[in-house]
Amino acid sequence: MDAADFVSSDISWLLGIRSEQDMCTIDLGTSSRIQERVRDAVLDVSQSLLRNANASINCATKHPLSRTERESIPPPTTGNAKKKQNSEANKLLWHMTKGTQSLEMFDKLSVWGYTRQKFVKRALLLSASFLKLHPGSVSSIDGDCGLTPAHRQIQRMAWASLKVVNRVCSIGCGPGNDVLGFLVMQKCLNDGARGALSNLKLNLFDYAMGIWQDAVLDELLPILVDRGLIVTLDGIYCGKCDVTMPLEHGGSSVGEQGKINSVLSAITRTSCGASTLYITSYLLTETRGRWESFYDQLISGSKPRDLFYFCEPTPWQLFHLIQVAGSRCYYLWLDSSMYHPELQDLHGRSGPAVLLAIRK
Repeated sequence: MDAADFVSSDISWLLGIRSEQDMCTIDLGTSSRIQERVRDAVLDVSQSLLRNANASINCATKHPLSRTERESIPPPTTGNAKKKQNSEANKLLWHMTKGTQSLEMFDKLSVWGYTRQKFVKRALLLSASFLKLHPGSVSSIDGDCGLTPAHRQIQRMAWASLKVVNRVCSIGCGPGNDVLGFLVMQKCLNDGARGALSNLKLNLFDYAMGIWQDAVLDELLPILVDRGLIVTLDGIYCGKCDVTMPLEHGGSSVGEQGKINSVLSAITRTSCGASTLYITSYLLTETRGRWESFYDQLISGSKPRDLFYFCEPTPWQLFHLIQVAGSRCYYLWLDSSMYHPELQDLHGRSGPAVLLAIRK
């Protein structure tokens, strides 16, 4: 389904955005410099976070240790810690690929191993994907920018919405890599100004939130404050959600188990003002055949200009997502097919498949 099928000519809030000609004449150097700064900042945070990984694992047990307990024992050697963590993570990742993961597979060893393997790459992938929307990412050499007029319009729409995001909901957040990628990008785009992030609300959701928060997120979030990526921990909510269960909208109930998604459901109903960014990374494939009701209701409950970032190993589930969301959204591929519309209906990609949906 081509994004051009869902382009509306009545988009009054686009007024004031630079013209198509302007977008095709901005120096690529601006975007490149931002990407370099994003990379350096992501690596800085990840190195600080992973220094805590060695000291956070007691080689004799998989059970979580308190900060006092961690400080009272010598940390395991780096090689031994990595070996144990990566071994458990590989088992978890294999099941994720098959969609057979269970809550019991998430323990402190496996989530730290997952963080070692995926944290930096996933954070950089999100920021690189969104920076493709930056006007400076388009070269005048391309002539028509490699995009159809419909896609160029959607690109401008997405960039305008991205600049006014005041809430980020990361669904299936894991160790928080996607949130890091967004925060670093925003800070670099605003030349490091803390004020630009002062009103941003972060909502992190995961089915295994208990272990992710205890093992990784409680270590990560203070680092984000220290680096000036968030001003305070007060605007952060970490909670559990299950995309295989429906959301609750308009007071409807889906039973006790359905209440697991009540906080996220309330956010979609009460969010107002600027845009909300919903991030879903490598989750649709892991829950294939079970997420449709959740995202159908999530999109229905969202408001115009809200953004939905989806990243999957292949576009297989993203094609299905477009069918589920239908004409309620505009769509733009932010992967290797972005400037090649003729390839976007194919299942092949050079790297992961990345789709951005914008609520009409």
